[in-house]
Amino acid sequence: MKNIFNIIFSGVHLFASIILIVLSLVIMEWSVYEVISSTEDQAGFIPLMLRSVSAIIISAAILDVAQYMMEEEVIKDKELRYPTDFTDHGIINFDCGSWYLSKTKRVKDTT
Repeated sequence: MKNIFNIIFSGVHLFASIILIVLSLVIMEWSVYEVISSTEDQAGFIPLMLRSVSAIIISAAILDVAQYMMEEEVIKDKELRYPTDFTDHGIINFDCGSWYLSKTKRVKDTT
């Protein structure tokens, strides 16, 4: 039953992240089109440019959220919820008074 819910919620997160990516790209395209189409109107060009730049910045933030949703909720398909999850994945390993941040880089305990 838990597997079914994980699959369903991964699908929902995938769908939501795809929608966010599409909306973000539409916002970017709309902003560029609006600037290009109104180059003849010199009076309102600066406010239009500022509005378009802020829309592109917001859409980049939306893309970042969609990327996070894809990476964390769909691709990894598992959260690290218990202390054993951290040690099983090599994030933190304890070994004779020293500790690891990863399996490749060892940091000695100097205390």
